[in-house]
Amino acid sequence: MFKWRAEDFNALVESCSRDEATPYILKYMPKTGKIVEAGCGLARFVVCLSEMGYDIEGIEISQETVDTIKRIRPDLNVKQRDITTLPYLDNSVSGIISLGVVEHFIDGPELALKEMRRALKPACYVVITVPSLNYIRKLKYKSGYYLFKRKIETGRFNKKSV
Repeated sequence: MFKWRAEDFNALVESCSRDEATPYILKYMPKTGKIVEAGCGLARFVVCLSEMGYDIEGIEISQETVDTIKRIRPDLNVKQRDITTLPYLDNSVSGIISLGVVEHFIDGPELALKEMRRALKPACYVVITVPSLNYIRKLKYKSGYYLFKRKIETGRFNKKSV
């Protein structure tokens, strides 16, 4: 799980206007009905869109991150949940935003995507982004950076595994 710091909050909120996903979010998220930011991190789009009048709620798996959000902005509607078990009735959500989240599931994104589809109303949209394998990421992959990082994060790092 990614660890967010309170110092990151304002910079993240300010970055909404520069985010490449913002034009798509504004085009496809309806002004009426519940919108969910699934895997919201520090809830930057919850802040941005709520300030624009949208009814938006954030879902974040990390209780530590939700606690950080609540300390900074107790008025934000953010819940600690796993996005593979969204707390909504079938066909009840008018839009879902999930930026840089679904690629983190070890077993693949299928469970999260099925759950989003279940909760989403017919003819409504999900805006999802995943990182691209650009030049820098290709270099990191070829150098073994991601494998090394995963071993450290999962506690599977020892002298024999290097």
